[in-house]
Amino acid sequence: NGLDVGAYLEPPATVETKSFDFVVVSRLVHRKGIDQLLDAMAIVASKDPSVRLGIAGSGPEQDRLERQAAELRLSENVTFLGFVSEKRKRALLHDSSVFVLPSRQEGFGIAVLEAMATGTPVVANDLAIIRRLLPKGPNQLADADDPEVFADAMMDVLIEERGTGGDTTPENQVEAKQYSLDRVGEQATSVYDQVRART
Repeated sequence: NGLDVGAYLEPPATVETKSFDFVVVSRLVHRKGIDQLLDAMAIVASKDPSVRLGIAGSGPEQDRLERQAAELRLSENVTFLGFVSEKRKRALLHDSSVFVLPSRQEGFGIAVLEAMATGTPVVANDLAIIRRLLPKGPNQLADADDPEVFADAMMDVLIEERGTGGDTTPENQVEAKQYSLDRVGEQATSVYDQVRART
C-alpha cells in the first residue's frame, strides 16, 4: 500500500471548504467507531462549547449517527458533510486543526497517512497498525472505547495545535513520505530482486 504524498503536501488551490477543530474522513459503518467519537465529542463540547467536528463520508450508519448527535445535543458542534470529493477531502485535512480516527479496526490506516501528509496532527484509537504509522510528537493514541480518555487526547492535541498557530506538523509529513508510491515501489522492487537472486 502506498500514497500519492505529493498530492497532499499543499492544499488544492481551487477548493474552498469550511475549517473545523476536528475532522474525520470515513465510511459511516460500525467498525469505523464514529459513535464512539460522538460520545467523546460530547465531553469535549461540554468543556469548550465552541469546538466543531466535521464528519466527511457516507454510509448505512449515517441516520443513526445523526440521531445520536442530536440526542447528545451536538447539533451546533457536529456537521455531517456527506461524501466529499478527493480535492475537497485534501482541503478539509489542510484547513482543519486535528484529524481524528476512532476506528475499532483498520486494514492499513491510509486515512491517517493522508492526514499526516497534509501536516495535520492526529488523534487515533490505539490500534497496532496505527501505532506503526504515527510518529510521536503532537499526535496521540488513545482508547476510543473510553470516551473520557479519547476526549482528553482530543483536547490535548487541539490545545497544542492552537498554541502553534496552526503550523503544519513536519514530523508527520516526513513519516508519510516513507509510504509514498515511489518509496513503496522501490521497496517492492528491492524485495523482488532479493528473492530473484536467491532462486
